[in-house]
Amino acid sequence: MSIENNHNLTVVEAEKILHQCTCQNIKILESPAEKDRVNEAILLLANLSDDQMLGICAGSATEALSVLESYLVALGYNTTLIDDSNLDHLQDLFI
Repeated sequence: MSIENNHNLTVVEAEKILHQCTCQNIKILESPAEKDRVNEAILLLANLSDDQMLGICAGSATEALSVLESYLVALGYNTTLIDDSNLDHLQDLFI
């Protein structure tokens, strides 16, 4: 996973950005610039690490898997976690 650091974020800056976006401290990213900055921080730290642990705040299993799938795509992984073969089963688990 090779990621270009367009804004020359430091590790400390990237960590500070991401610490603002936790389940305990929910931050709504309203502008595309904010979203881009968070994305850059995630990619920078992921590129510097051997592995990643993602915490996902979600109201359902389907929502959590959808968010996880988005993260994985953004990190450069090619995967499908939810499809027609398992969507009904996931919805049944949490009704």
